[in-house]
Amino acid sequence: MGQRRRIFFRLLVSLSLCFVMPLPSLADTLIVNALLLDGTGSPSQQGSVRIVGDQIIDVGALTARATDTVVDAGGLVLSPGFIDTHSHADEHLLTQRDAAPKITQGITTVVVGQDGSSPYPLNDFFQALERAPAAINVAAYVGHNTLRDIVMGKGSREEASPVEMQSMAGLLRSELNSGLWVCRRDSNMSLAFTVPKLRFYCWLSRLLSAVAVILATCVAKTVGLKTALKKSLK
Repeated sequence: MGQRRRIFFRLLVSLSLCFVMPLPSLADTLIVNALLLDGTGSPSQQGSVRIVGDQIIDVGALTARATDTVVDAGGLVLSPGFIDTHSHADEHLLTQRDAAPKITQGITTVVVGQDGSSPYPLNDFFQALERAPAAINVAAYVGHNTLRDIVMGKGSREEASPVEMQSMAGLLRSELNSGLWVCRRDSNMSLAFTVPKLRFYCWLSRLLSAVAVILATCVAKTVGLKTALKKSLK
């Protein structure tokens, strides 16, 4: 096993400690003998991390206090949680809130609503997570195909009319109020092709001009990188 592979394996094992060895939620916790990576690209360093409640309050060469619960990391890597920027966890998160498949990989934040489809309405989805939080942080796209299905019927291949596009715009405005990040347009889906690009981007740009969001596109890998970039930038 190569050096890089050994380090990566140790990283995954160490990050999974939060799942298999839950830290006390109220007591002060000091994690010692850890190889610290802060996520900035700086070199790793041996050190300790002190947690009070759910907040990291100190990092470095720390001495245990009488109030600390000490956890020996055994030289494993300790780093900020990973962000899964293309996740379908929304399909299971409301019934599997421990998010074990994510947590055991060191993933602490997911971005859901991928490939043109998203939970609807997002407000209900987020309220359900507020009432019974998941073990991970959640951000969401709103799917273009989801809006199309609501306005035009599931699986419709007709070209969207100006009236239908306005209806989709109204739904998108409502979803933006739920605190989501972006509109997800998946041009790998045949349904998304049935909106002429110029008109689609015109009404979308007018709608989003007053808010700070991200427009993300997903293009089939079979078209090649250059073609995919052209499709996204047109």
